[in-house]
Amino acid sequence: MNCKKIKKLIQLYIDQEIDSEKTQVLKEHLKTCASCQREVNTLVSLKKLISSQEKITTSQDFIAKVIEKIRKQEILKMNLEGAAKRLIPLPLALGLVTFIYLGSLQIRKENFLEEYLLSALDEREVSLFIDREIYEELF
Repeated sequence: MNCKKIKKLIQLYIDQEIDSEKTQVLKEHLKTCASCQREVNTLVSLKKLISSQEKITTSQDFIAKVIEKIRKQEILKMNLEGAAKRLIPLPLALGLVTFIYLGSLQIRKENFLEEYLLSALDEREVSLFIDREIYEELF
């Protein structure tokens, strides 16, 4: 059997989850393959190291506390998303009002300038100016 197939069996062997026939095939391969032997030795050492570590204990209400924190975060997230959805129209409305206001200022400025220029002209010049405007509109 090649190393690729054996490597799939090694973890099962370490966890004692393979049948005796596959165990025999694995052991035969390990007699001739140093690479697979190193992998088995490393995994066995790692399993012993992990098993020797002290077990971590938690309080009885640990899971309840974790679930409660998750719920609080979800509620906070929903509140922030809701606030964002409610606040988005505000800047949009302010921008629209500003745009309309600035546009009206521009119109007033143009009207003011036209009135100022017309006031500086005498009656004859005004009538020529108005006649010219009418003429340009018609043709």
